[in-house]
Amino acid sequence: MSYDLTWSKLDPAEFEEFVYWLVTALGYSEPRWVSGSGDGGVDVVAYFPSSMPGLPLTPRKVVFQCKHIKKLTKPKIEEELANFATADLDTWVLVATSDPSPQLRTWFSNIGNSRRYPFNVEAWWRQDLDRIVRENAEKLLNYLPKHLRVLSGISSPPAEVHSATLTAVTARLRDINSTQIDRFARSKYIPNLYVRRGIQRQIEEFLLDEATVAHVTKTKLINIIQNAQKLAKSSPAGFAKSFREDPKADTKVREAERRRAVQAFRKHVASESEAWLEEFRGCLSDLLTLAKQLPDRTYLAAKHDYERLKASIQNCIRIQRTIPRFSEPVDVLPHAPTGRYDAVKVSIFSEGSSGTEIQALIESALSVSEGLFKPGLLVIDRAGSGKTNLLCHVVTRLSEQQPVILLFGRQPSSSEAFLVDEVQRWIENGFGEHNPNLVATLDALLSKHGQFLTVFIDGINENRDLRI
Repeated sequence: MSYDLTWSKLDPAEFEEFVYWLVTALGYSEPRWVSGSGDGGVDVVAYFPSSMPGLPLTPRKVVFQCKHIKKLTKPKIEEELANFATADLDTWVLVATSDPSPQLRTWFSNIGNSRRYPFNVEAWWRQDLDRIVRENAEKLLNYLPKHLRVLSGISSPPAEVHSATLTAVTARLRDINSTQIDRFARSKYIPNLYVRRGIQRQIEEFLLDEATVAHVTKTKLINIIQNAQKLAKSSPAGFAKSFREDPKADTKVREAERRRAVQAFRKHVASESEAWLEEFRGCLSDLLTLAKQLPDRTYLAAKHDYERLKASIQNCIRIQRTIPRFSEPVDVLPHAPTGRYDAVKVSIFSEGSSGTEIQALIESALSVSEGLFKPGLLVIDRAGSGKTNLLCHVVTRLSEQQPVILLFGRQPSSSEAFLVDEVQRWIENGFGEHNPNLVATLDALLSKHGQFLTVFIDGINENRDLRI
């Protein structure tokens, strides 16, 4: 392990984030980074783990006040402490990047030993901070984001990846997921509690392996197209059913004459529509051929095939929208001597007829083909509806089978690349090594086994700094 700590390269916000991860690595419970103005002097808050020997079962609150500064004075420290005069906490810790003068150190020590404040007062001065970081560097690297490792000067030599197995990576990530759930969702996740089965089914379908997804998608597309073909094979004349008698028409028209007029109009519709139907049926036939040619066990390697299919579906939709319409039935009803019958823009596919069903089928085929290459699923519901519990439930189950990463929106972020950095860091933790090439290594392992890396983010709306 190598380290050359360089606190000067961190800005105040990055230093606060560093302390947050350090507190996390040291084993404090429920750490939280309170950043921005109006934090009341609180930068990081956490709790002494109740499992620590000699501590009562009730966790004790600790506030960490971070000072990225070259020099601290007595008035400044007293000003910060004044913010907590009536606060309910067990310990206040000053974390500073500067070392105090002997006089300031003695003064601060006397404060800590006095009863001036209703809580313990401690300090991690620069020298103390360096020592704590060096003693816990290996643990810290399991949590610290890449940009903070670089800026702070903490690093480990890159190691060659060898004999790494997907099973081992999955197991390590599973352990980290359990830690995440315990830290951020302790009060929201109750194992074996009833979860909303409908949403769970959608998530589980979304998480199927590549071979299953490819097979299910191909079968679904073929069925959709074949159903559309069955509807389109109906007689064109059979589609022209939307007739209504003009209220002003002569009611003395004999029924036989009326039937004759309607029959003549239907023949006209059939004749004029046959060319259009022939083109539409041909498009559906081409579409079915392309769907049957799709591979059964992969779709990632068949993106070009799906692009051709999508173009063919869009062509069918274009043709379907050019459906013939007829709005002048008087010209085609010469056998109605005394009455008029108004078809009111009769189309082959009138409302509620086969045409509406065909349109819905073709649009659903387009949705299926497009959704295949949009690997994201958003779950939205009211607060308290059980989204976190459901997510933890799915993550716990899925972690037994494949690599999963679970992030929480309330985790601290200091850059737009936060999600990318977090995923990179988790992958490194999964391999137990720090190497920029591990993303490519994991991708190769996943491709070999036909699996995916799934990233879950709970409460993404709780962090406005995230950029998706």
